[in-house]
Parts: sequence; structure tokens; C-alpha cells
Amino acid sequence: MQLYSQKSFVTEEEIKMFIREGKDIGFFEPEEEKLIHSVFEFTDLSVKEIMVPIAKVSSFSIDTPVENILSIIMDEQYSRYPVYSKEKTDIRGILYAKDLFKKITRDKVVDLRKILRVPYFVPESMKISALLREMQRKGVHISLVVDEYGSINGIATIEDILEEIVGEIRDEYDVELPVIKLRDNSFLVDASISIRDLRDDHGIMLPESPDYDTVGGYIITHLQRIPSEGEKAIIGQWEFNITQLVGKRIARTIMRETNEPTDVPTNAQLPDSYSS
Repeated sequence: MQLYSQKSFVTEEEIKMFIREGKDIGFFEPEEEKLIHSVFEFTDLSVKEIMVPIAKVSSFSIDTPVENILSIIMDEQYSRYPVYSKEKTDIRGILYAKDLFKKITRDKVVDLRKILRVPYFVPESMKISALLREMQRKGVHISLVVDEYGSINGIATIEDILEEIVGEIRDEYDVELPVIKLRDNSFLVDASISIRDLRDDHGIMLPESPDYDTVGGYIITHLQRIPSEGEKAIIGQWEFNITQLVGKRIARTIMRETNEPTDVPTNAQLPDSYSS
């Protein structure tokens, strides 16, 4: 007796119908139904459909100063960046943030060319299911997408691909790095860090006061004005190099200990014009 017909497989459409019926009777939650449908759609998408256009990609020139790169990495919190020569489409390699952090803890001078990873190029017509397999096999996390003429049109990451199935996911560098110690013993600091956390977590001592809570507030309180980007100021035993402003707020500063501390006024207050 034949228990099974020769047609022992089901079509994609039949499975989708089963999923819809399962949702109607309460077998699948709405999010589960959405997830399963996205798996089918995933296999049909091309790299071109999910790539980030090169004009929107955060990247660096090979000549960008390392201090500026560190400030941008801390602000954007991405783990990998294309590095170009003269134009954004002339990409010479991929900078991994972790490679840069490792290098600056050992060497005073960093040559970006020596720590770039070899880029992985893929055609924009490639299916993302095939790209995911290839990237996993090669152990790469970012691909440069090229058209039929060899021009770089965008990038695609494993995160971009997986987000087509599971929605937005966190980058491996999605963590707070409020303080980075540089090779010359200076510190690249997120100016929104509190004076207390700076002391307790990083061993950097600044005087506390009810007039300010953060490093940025400390600087502005003692300058009695909003500093300019690129300005340097010595307060107490520290020199502050203001590397980034966001509006009227100090976003990033490089702190360097000096040998000749200046007097810090004890009655300083935030200027009335200051707003974070």
C-alpha cells in the first residue's frame, strides 16, 4: 500500500498559505509570521537592493589624522570603515576600529596603510543568500559592491543581510567607549562623561563641584564661554584640546596632563549662555 504520493514536497506558496492559516487560528504570532515570510523574500533579493550607497557610507581619506578618526569612531560607533585615496569610490582597504585601537596602544605614530584589511568585492547582481554564505566562508564582514563596469556603488555587511530577516541588530562595536588612552598617554574623552565616572572608572581626577557634572561642563565653567573646535586650554594640571563640538556642547576632547598646573578658580559657574 502506498502511503505517500510521489509529490512529497510542497511549494513555497503552499507553505505561505499554511503560515497565513496558522496566524488566523492563533498558531503563529504576527511577528513570527513576518519573520518566516521574510526568510522567503531574503533568498530573492539582490545585493543592489540592500546595499548602502557609497555616497552615504561613512569613510575616511587615507590622509585623515588619526585623532580625527578616533573622534568619529567614538561618535558613530561603527566597527569598520572603508578608506579611500582621492575619491570615495577609490577605496584602498577597510579599517577595523579594533585594529586601530590595538595599534595606538603600542605605537606613537600610526600609518593607516599598514593596518587596512584587503577589501572584498562583489557584483551588485549577486543574491544576498549567496553573499551571506560567501562572507561566512571567507570570514569577512563587509563587502564592496561593484556594477558591471567595476565601479564601486556601495557596501553590504553581514549585519545588513541579517537585518533583512530579523530587523535591526547591533553592531559589534555598539558599546560605550567614553575614554580611550592614546600612545602618548593622553586621553580621548567623551565630554559627556561625568566627573565621578572619569575618576572611578578611569582613574582621572578632576575637581568636583555642584556647578557642573561632566567634563564638558568643567571646561566651560572655568573658561566662562563656549570654546571653539580645535581650541586648547590648560585648566589645573590638564590641557584640553577641543576636538568636536555639537551645537553649544563639547562632544570630544583630548586630555593631556601638563607639568605646570595652573590655578583652578573655586567660584566658577557655568555661563548663562550655556545649554547642552
